[in-house]
Amino acid sequence: MPLNESSNTGAHSNIDELYKKHRIAMEGEVRSILSGKSHVPAGAFEDFVEDIEKKLMITFDAFVSKDSHSLASDSIKISQRSKRPAHAGTPRPLMFPSVDLEYARLAEEHSDRNITIEVNEGESKNLRIALSDFHAPLVSKINIIVHKGASLKLFELFISDSGKPSINLSLNRLTAEEDSTVEINVLHNEGASTNSLHFSESNLARNSRVKLNTALIGSKSSIVRNLFFIEGEGAYFEMNSSMLASKEQKFDVLNNSLNSGKESTYFGDVRAVLSESSAAFLKDMSGISPHADDVKAYIKERAMIIGERARVSMLPDMSINENNVKATHSAASAPIDTEGIFYLMSRGLTQHSAESMVLEGFLSDSVSRIDEAVAKSIILAHIYEKIRKGSFGSTVERNIEGMWLLPQKSQFDMFSGGMKAYGDAEESGGAQGGKTGLTYSQNNDDTKVVL
Repeated sequence: MPLNESSNTGAHSNIDELYKKHRIAMEGEVRSILSGKSHVPAGAFEDFVEDIEKKLMITFDAFVSKDSHSLASDSIKISQRSKRPAHAGTPRPLMFPSVDLEYARLAEEHSDRNITIEVNEGESKNLRIALSDFHAPLVSKINIIVHKGASLKLFELFISDSGKPSINLSLNRLTAEEDSTVEINVLHNEGASTNSLHFSESNLARNSRVKLNTALIGSKSSIVRNLFFIEGEGAYFEMNSSMLASKEQKFDVLNNSLNSGKESTYFGDVRAVLSESSAAFLKDMSGISPHADDVKAYIKERAMIIGERARVSMLPDMSINENNVKATHSAASAPIDTEGIFYLMSRGLTQHSAESMVLEGFLSDSVSRIDEAVAKSIILAHIYEKIRKGSFGSTVERNIEGMWLLPQKSQFDMFSGGMKAYGDAEESGGAQGGKTGLTYSQNNDDTKVVL
């Protein structure tokens, strides 16, 4: 998989050209895979669903593949591919690299499933859906509508079963109407032969509150593009993203927000762990429109590098067109904390156990912000499994092992030498109780480590 990368040599380089240089190039491979044929044995899909639900100890409200699906909720509607022009429905190109629009056109051309999730005014729903390239590449479009005063908690699981080159591609669109509350938790755990592409657009009305929590741990190569239009007065959007890359995995992620509503807030926190020969491109762009008074916008990117071959490019940026705002951005990367590892080993842990504990604490900081308990436990179980064993793409049993590792209030920050990303937790909308992470505390001769 070719990687195109170069450094930003000019202070005023064109952002589109810059993003195009810091990206994964896989257009030809996507086209080739989507043009392939497939055959699904009778009963295989039902057996696959039963196995996944048994391991995770849940029942999905919708389980979708290219040729089959199961459905157990009136709030979800699934239809086959709709014949629409190739240009229809492509995301608004807010500072997107122009080459990304080609993926959106491919998605429209090859769309297999249209999924509509709708929560009526005043209702409250907790839904779970799974999308899999089961025996065939899957291209899905998900339209989420949360009406005035309604509440939705949604868990999206992206998985695969194929040992041959495949695609799991989705186009998501969220409409959060006035006074609505939405939490979307996403786990990408595709296999090592699957390429993952995920495009989303969120539109927030007045006083709506949306939280998007994503964990990206699977797939051979992943491209994620998120657009957040925070248009309503007093609207609030929080995005927490955890990435864990090993072997030769490659992640290419762009989060792009625009605050145009007065007194609106955007809070973005991206955390990545990269080991072996993995690579990640992390791009976060926040814009504040003219006349958007009293807006708060915060971007933070953090990466932990394990080994000499892993690499990361971080490109946080802001475009601010109003004076009466609070806005900060920062990015920092560092190797794993050797002093912390040495201390843990001095308390009896092996090096692998000590490193695993530090990595789990680093990523758990983000996962701890998930409110929905089932989604949190499933995401944690898969993160911990990958950290400890290095494998990915398989579904592991959900359990509460490691839940005690969820971080408490921090007194230590391995990135403390860099510029702080934002002010008080109350301002940023971050985790309750202040910053979180690895905590060192000492009381006389009783020294302990708390995660």
